[in-house]
Amino acid sequence: AASAASAAVTSHTLLVLSVRDSNFLFAYGLPSLAERRINMNSFGDDHVSFTALDVSFSPTGKYVLVSTDRDRLILYDVATGLLVRNFYGSSNDTYSQPRHLWHPSGHFLYASSQDNSIVVWDVASQKVVETLRGHTSTIRDLTMGPHCTLVSCGFDKSVRLWKHI
Repeated sequence: AASAASAAVTSHTLLVLSVRDSNFLFAYGLPSLAERRINMNSFGDDHVSFTALDVSFSPTGKYVLVSTDRDRLILYDVATGLLVRNFYGSSNDTYSQPRHLWHPSGHFLYASSQDNSIVVWDVASQKVVETLRGHTSTIRDLTMGPHCTLVSCGFDKSVRLWKHI
């Protein structure tokens, strides 16, 4: 049996799971648990070249974002399962534990990188707009605090507050 790598729930109607060493996202309608698989490979094949390690829904629930162990985040349309965008700029491999977070506006993404930084992308342009540095060890989690303050905590035993946009 494979173990789940990450899970995300939106509007209490959809649960999406990623499983290590699988090329699929598993989407379950709630409460029926009807399963739908989203093939993360753009060619639809069964080759596993990356693992989805963090999964979350956009603020509107229209998209699902996946952080991988291969230096990329992937954005999928929830309704169609189609790949919408790739985001490059963070550094992660099979030993990392990437975390990501949406800005409440849906216009920006934040993701931890193996170099202990947080990479900020503009969603529309797919461009890195900022790299936040300060942690000296692996970033454990990201959350959004009051007034759109990014909060990060790491294995360096620090909590950092970041004001972006």
